[in-house]
Amino acid sequence: MEGLRTLDEPGAVAVLSRVRGIGPKKASSFYRSLEGEGVIEEIRRGNLDLFRGSAGIWKLLLKECLDSEGVVVGLNLNQERGETDEPVTADVRRLIRCPGSLHGGSGLRVTPLSISGLEEFNPLEDAVVFGDEPVFLEISKPFSTQMKGNSYSLKEGTEELPSCVAVFLMARGVAEARTRH
Repeated sequence: MEGLRTLDEPGAVAVLSRVRGIGPKKASSFYRSLEGEGVIEEIRRGNLDLFRGSAGIWKLLLKECLDSEGVVVGLNLNQERGETDEPVTADVRRLIRCPGSLHGGSGLRVTPLSISGLEEFNPLEDAVVFGDEPVFLEISKPFSTQMKGNSYSLKEGTEELPSCVAVFLMARGVAEARTRH
């Protein structure tokens, strides 16, 4: 959108009109809505309701962007590209999964990967954010995991564990932080 704002209206309309389903009239209205003060900041905050009817344009623009990245919503099994998880993709409560943020169900860093880097990626080492500072936990049920090259087989009860493991266990719902006895 920042790039579109640098163009004059005919140039922006030409770019937007290349997207299937966006004609010159819609493109012009959309471009003019981008000229307002604070619009880019509103878009960054997730407010895409720039004017009446803009939702349809955003849908077409997002589809075009996803298609250009090789992501297909509702994959036909005969295709070779990846499939999106539509409920996750559309659920605004799951936007915390932006790259660099913490995943709420694991406490691990959301890490962008390329296909070539996928095989070498070890989330329980490469996406660990928290350190080794000791934390006392109350383990509510037996749980086994590995993290940063160490294995943990935990039983119910009180344990002192590295903070990286503690955050993971609390995020998984199998432990709660405790104060030392």
